[in-house]
Amino acid sequence: LLKTTQEKRELFMNDMLERQSWINKLLQFEKAERLTREMVDVLIQSINLSGNNKIDISYKFSNLFDEIILNGGVCVE
Repeated sequence: LLKTTQEKRELFMNDMLERQSWINKLLQFEKAERLTREMVDVLIQSINLSGNNKIDISYKFSNLFDEIILNGGVCVE
């Protein structure tokens, strides 16, 4: 039981560090008025274009975006 609890705590702490890193990256660009190459490199995983003029953008932290939206703007674990 103690080992399981320690493992869960470690996973939680790693997750929180990753989230804080993501938040810091977003805050870095908070006042930007234009999309820059640096922003693309930091935030975007891939951009896919299809033959019917559809653009699909995959963000590096899209799971976190989805979770925040689903929780009413609150990041919870």
